[in-house]
Amino acid sequence: MFCIDVTQTDGLGWTKVLSVLQVPELTADDFLKAALQQGSYLTLYAYILQKLPLSQELSDELIRLNQLVEWTSNAKPR
Repeated sequence: MFCIDVTQTDGLGWTKVLSVLQVPELTADDFLKAALQQGSYLTLYAYILQKLPLSQELSDELIRLNQLVEWTSNAKPR
């Protein structure tokens, strides 16, 4: 059986990934616009699935559903 002692593996893991990873600072709206522009529909779907259960009132739910309708009408799948 192959076993790695995590305390002895300085060269493995997230260290190399984090050294080259660049994440732009975006507002939630900018992130959603970028996801729509890039055709990341699964990201938009996951966002809606996260937000709908948090809706306390009907107006909150309608806002999310209107977002979904807007995204669908603006979607241009490749």
